[in-house]
Amino acid sequence: MRIAAFTRHLFSVRSTDVPSPKLVQKRADGRPAIENRMRNGSSSASLDSIAEDLDRLAAVAWRVRGAPHSSSFLFDPSSLPPTANTQGLEQALGLLYDHAKVWAPGFDIPFRVPKVRLPLLSEAPGVYRVDEDGYVFVDISPTLLQHPRAVLAVLAHEACHHILDLSGFNTHQSAVDEPLTDLAMFVCGFGQVFLDGRTDLVSSDNQWRKTHLGYLSEAEYRFAYQWVLQSASRGRSVGPNVKPKEEYQLGFLRNKALVSFGGNVTALERLLEHERQRRPGCDEMDILTAVVDQLERDRR
Repeated sequence: MRIAAFTRHLFSVRSTDVPSPKLVQKRADGRPAIENRMRNGSSSASLDSIAEDLDRLAAVAWRVRGAPHSSSFLFDPSSLPPTANTQGLEQALGLLYDHAKVWAPGFDIPFRVPKVRLPLLSEAPGVYRVDEDGYVFVDISPTLLQHPRAVLAVLAHEACHHILDLSGFNTHQSAVDEPLTDLAMFVCGFGQVFLDGRTDLVSSDNQWRKTHLGYLSEAEYRFAYQWVLQSASRGRSVGPNVKPKEEYQLGFLRNKALVSFGGNVTALERLLEHERQRRPGCDEMDILTAVVDQLERDRR
């Protein structure tokens, strides 16, 4: 039986906003949850790795229709049905798959929606399972139903486990598969669904407990979201006459520059606009090449 557990990191925060010791929840298989590399920020090397993984996923997911060129790519969480029971959970899961079929058709999207179960004894918020007969299940912790946005975030993650499994990305190594599954949510257009439900405040024992879903740092999630938005923006601005190879190179350079700015799109666009004014006769490829070269010289 293959199991991919979506565990969460728990942080206990008192009402006075003074953090108490961190609690680490174990996975469904008894192993401790993967700790984030950097909670409040990420190194440039880390973002380089995130960009490479996003590019690898997008190269498959978007190869049929190209980079998303519409705001409709971002799935609107408010369009999902109530998730108070298994029927609502399965309907929401089906809508997520339908969205991925439109915007990430290069992936092998499941034809059937897995059966959603609510096991009473569940250590993880969500678990993607495939039994020995090939039947797929998604288990959701019943206690999570009290937090609708968190439920949708977990469903988005588990849906991507299923999608990546069918698409040949599953290595059966949680340290590899879990972060990649987090990134796949952004490539499939589920980024806003996840970000809306990733963090929640729960009152318990006269104190507030802050829960964080996911395997990446806040900075890495922000970078992944901006990377996707940049790809969509690039798709609109490049135009239909640009050859695929040139479009890929433009995207590679832009994302490389974005890594240097730690995912700060505003700062990157400000620098690009400055270079456009300095080099009025240059095309976008020359501008981006000059910016990337300058950024690399500054890092040495």
